[in-house]
Amino acid sequence: MPTYFCGLIQLVFFNVLGSFKFKIVLNELNEKIKLESCGLAQWEIPPGTALRGKTAVLARCKKGGETALFYQPIEVRIHATIAVANRALRFNEAIDGDAIRLEERDITQLPGSDLLEKPEEVLGQQTRRSIALGAPLRRDMFEPLPVIRAGDSIRVNIVGEGFRLSTEAVALQAGQPGQQIRVRTMQGKVLTGAVSAQQSVDLRL
Repeated sequence: MPTYFCGLIQLVFFNVLGSFKFKIVLNELNEKIKLESCGLAQWEIPPGTALRGKTAVLARCKKGGETALFYQPIEVRIHATIAVANRALRFNEAIDGDAIRLEERDITQLPGSDLLEKPEEVLGQQTRRSIALGAPLRRDMFEPLPVIRAGDSIRVNIVGEGFRLSTEAVALQAGQPGQQIRVRTMQGKVLTGAVSAQQSVDLRL
């Protein structure tokens, strides 16, 4: 392998982070670099350059005491082992160990920061949308299971200065601790309160 290309390979692979694997596609070396006889060229990543998809690196060539700069087009493909749907998942489906599998994928065109790499992070949670078989999974596709579901019989605690009342009601929405949900009392009145615990909503006056 020519020395000028070895330098390029070293430059990029020293920038591999975590479990990501960079694959460099170099269709043809810039003819100007060949003509200038760069030899062991100094390869640089221009400031602000993202090593993703079609991009370019900079070759700094010295000849006769002068420095020439040339851009070398490259294509960087990024591969990583990520979590994908092991089956088609329904909206609000609870996640078990069979719902997700790990698979190596080309993630060049995917937003890498939120991709799910550890299935255990979302086990016991539920989906926020339907997900197709084999789809790459992101953390924002999941949320904790609600402690109250729409239709549940619950207790509403009405709390005011110096008093506290409790009454039965039916939840009109699902909710997690701290979330505001609407409920209907046995008298037909619709109230809004914060989920405080299992089957309990607090309404502060």
